Amino acid sequence: LQHHISLGLAVIEAPDPGWRKEGIKFLEAKVAEVQASKPELPEALLHRLLLFVAQHDSHFGSKSRTILRTVIAQQLGEEKTRIPQVFWPLQYDDVDCIRDSQQEAPQGRPSDDLMARLSSPASHGKVVEELGYTCTVSKAHLKEVLALLPPLDETSAAQLVSMMARTHSGLEDNSASYSTLIAALGGGQHSVPEVPATTWSYEVVVEAIREVAPKLSWVEAMRRLDQQDFMLPDQQSFLFLLQLFHKASQEPFPIEAICGGVWKNEQGQLSFLRHAVSAPPDVFAWTHSAHKQPPVEGLHANKSPIGTVNQCWLSLDLLQSLIMLAEKGHFAVVRTILEHPVKHCPEVLLIGLAQCKTDWGVVHEEVYAALLPTYLANHPNSAVVLHRLWPLNRKAVLLAMVDMHAKDNGAIPRILDVCQELKALTLVLDSTPYSFAIDLAALAARREYLNLEKWLHSSLNTRGLPFIAACLGFLRERAATTPEQLQAAGKGTVIPLSVEMMVLFFKVLQANMGALPPELQEEVKRVYNAAVSINPKLQGAAAEQGTQSAEVFAGDIEEEANSYFQKIYTSQQSIEDVVKMLKAFKASAKQREQEIFACMIHNLFDEYRFFPKYPDKELCITAILFGSLIQYQLVVSLTLGIALRYVLDALRKPLGSKMFTFGLEALNQFKGRLPEWPQYCSYILQIPHMRQAQPELVEQLERVVSPGPDMGAGAQGPLGGYGMEALPSGPDAANPFKPTMGEMGAQPFGPGVLAQMPMGGGH
Repeated sequence: LQHHISLGLAVIEAPDPGWRKEGIKFLEAKVAEVQASKPELPEALLHRLLLFVAQHDSHFGSKSRTILRTVIAQQLGEEKTRIPQVFWPLQYDDVDCIRDSQQEAPQGRPSDDLMARLSSPASHGKVVEELGYTCTVSKAHLKEVLALLPPLDETSAAQLVSMMARTHSGLEDNSASYSTLIAALGGGQHSVPEVPATTWSYEVVVEAIREVAPKLSWVEAMRRLDQQDFMLPDQQSFLFLLQLFHKASQEPFPIEAICGGVWKNEQGQLSFLRHAVSAPPDVFAWTHSAHKQPPVEGLHANKSPIGTVNQCWLSLDLLQSLIMLAEKGHFAVVRTILEHPVKHCPEVLLIGLAQCKTDWGVVHEEVYAALLPTYLANHPNSAVVLHRLWPLNRKAVLLAMVDMHAKDNGAIPRILDVCQELKALTLVLDSTPYSFAIDLAALAARREYLNLEKWLHSSLNTRGLPFIAACLGFLRERAATTPEQLQAAGKGTVIPLSVEMMVLFFKVLQANMGALPPELQEEVKRVYNAAVSINPKLQGAAAEQGTQSAEVFAGDIEEEANSYFQKIYTSQQSIEDVVKMLKAFKASAKQREQEIFACMIHNLFDEYRFFPKYPDKELCITAILFGSLIQYQLVVSLTLGIALRYVLDALRKPLGSKMFTFGLEALNQFKGRLPEWPQYCSYILQIPHMRQAQPELVEQLERVVSPGPDMGAGAQGPLGGYGMEALPSGPDAANPFKPTMGEMGAQPFGPGVLAQMPMGGGH
């Protein structure tokens, strides 16, 4: 039957009228056979047959058309959405509704659904795609199709050209569909070429749209490319779109249309950018980007200051769009786009990323990790890159320095050179982890870039116990460990620490021994002794500097300091008088009085471990003196933190115990200062038996932690620098230093050996 119908359709095209008449009779019989057998026929053959029946209505009538419509419905499915749009005009008797989309069809007619479909802006692309490349064989052909559709605006134009770019090749020949539609609507003055078209003609598209929609803005149409079906599968599709735009408009392509944010169709946006970054400047002009970095002048090794010829990597709009798309889950595609600049213009890429107004994300992390170490090392363009990068993104440079040092301790000389080139040594020392900063400071001091002793004193006072722990860790590795041991531990290349540098470190630690808890004092001694065993010259050099680890204070200083304590306990001198004396000694310009003050504070702290063995009277006196040191600000900074920790440790002891009594008495001496430290108050409130022991004080603490409407929240004292953030509770409460020492990696300490005061009950 299929071949018979094809034969009949061929006969009716014969020039002889007799043949045509026989052909019509033959096809009348075949239409009846179609109704009887309902065969599976090719869509193109059904198409031609239905068109012929519609054109010879006097011979076939509505019954024949109904037969063919039934076959189409059965073959293509009952759902209208499965019937190609080119069949719609032939599916209904009311074809005039297509020609005039403004004519309102009566409610319930089949043309209602057809008009709804063709009146949608999306119909331009869908109808033209289905009719195929024949639509653009000439301006007249395309205008004839566009006349059937709603007026063209920027949105429908964007949808139309997007479809054409996506389908620039590979569509089947649908010239028969085009002929059917036009003929059914009474057109067909323009013949279909014998050789079918194989692509769209962008010149025809532009010429036809200029006449159909002369006021259409092509720039605005490009801003509306974020269509659901937009996709540029290859370079030719990109070129088609750009050639069409350049033919239609004299303005540059609006870069903000593709780099003004993330599209709804993220894959489509990436397909455009992937081709745009490699496009020649005469095809896509990145020079019109609204936000650009200046060229990176001064590069060596034949590197271009603009990166690539099209200058796309100077565009901050492009970089920001790629960063945002990567954060949306498209990093794999973004990485392939960035492969070219990473290899060919890394300097421009690095500096451009630093100028983007976006959060630090996966693109920054990967690109900086891959490229920045090259410029921290010796590279012809190191100076240019780092001098540009440092003011833009110091965080990135600092992270790269720390990471470089972590991977290779031997990199510290190069890092110091970079710091000197950038005039940034002080800032780097203040902004990096303690272990890194100490290593860098030691080498800087050796090269006479830094006063190490002054820096260590300042850092110890501002950074507290964690910094001391880092210093001890550094000395343990560099001074108290042999090179062979370091190599065996996999430390790699380590810059040797000179004896002079060791002396400075131990000198500063010893000068602050009075402020250290007993455990740290013991650790200082242990590290010092280990260092001396490996570097015997250290002991002689330390002696010349007045730095001896065996004795913190001179004998006469110890003797006089102890005499004042004896006067307190024998009631020869009141605590008030001793406090006044300590204030005077602390502020004194005399070195001896300052040393006596430091010795008294040190010995009092050192004796803390023996307080449980004190008689009640002496313990009460000690508690008052201890609390008075805090109340009258005789201990500040690091020593203040230690004193507060000791009081808290005592309060955690069982109710009624000697140490709890000591802690409560000491706390009452400085309760007027408690509003300065809400965090400290919260630690005290966590002690279950405090409310039972002194309910009034607990109420005061609760007001500090949760102030009322007429009461300030209280100043948050700088306890973090004193290690107060590590205060323990629960099973470890008995040893307030346990977490801190654990973080140091120090070994458990034995009983203190520095408490030599005759008043101590534990000696």
